[in-house]
Amino acid sequence: MIPSYEHMNDLQVCEAILQETLRLYPPVPWFVRKCIREHTIGSDGHHQVRIPVGTTIAIMTYMLHRRADFWPRPLEFDYMRWMRNPMTGLKPKLTHPFCYLPFAAGSRNCIGQNFALLEAKVMLAMFVQRLVVPTLKLAIGWRHVDECPVNPRIPHYMVVAGRSDTSNSENTPTGSLWFSRIYPVSQILTHL
Repeated sequence: MIPSYEHMNDLQVCEAILQETLRLYPPVPWFVRKCIREHTIGSDGHHQVRIPVGTTIAIMTYMLHRRADFWPRPLEFDYMRWMRNPMTGLKPKLTHPFCYLPFAAGSRNCIGQNFALLEAKVMLAMFVQRLVVPTLKLAIGWRHVDECPVNPRIPHYMVVAGRSDTSNSENTPTGSLWFSRIYPVSQILTHL
């Protein structure tokens, strides 16, 4: 059976497993932001840090999701920490609103995160339905790989061509790097 939208709220265990997986293995292990106004972070008299305007800040979500001050047993996979309260149906409250950032945060967060989570929830539910033995364990010698390239069976092609508008000579590409030719998208993306 393929889960429909009406079934989404019933897939609470699938949702909890996905949230815990995203905590331990975030799709974006780090992201960068630029400070647009001066800030001072830290409590008074205690490790205060002044961040001037224009400072580049790297947020390491991989490390943030493993901090013991935000997560009890941070290195342990425990999907139960995400389970809803059976009486109220509410999700558990995080220790800090920004201690869980699998899709970044703010105005530049992932716009496809809700769709991705719905799609992953459906795929996980369908996968579990088809298991003969509903327990999976990593075999000895297996390990998590951070990169998982997805390649299409049939190559997708893209036309790369120089601009024909010469009204703005500064932005018009010139030289031997610009040409009109059809390339596989995967070949173009590997050279960006």
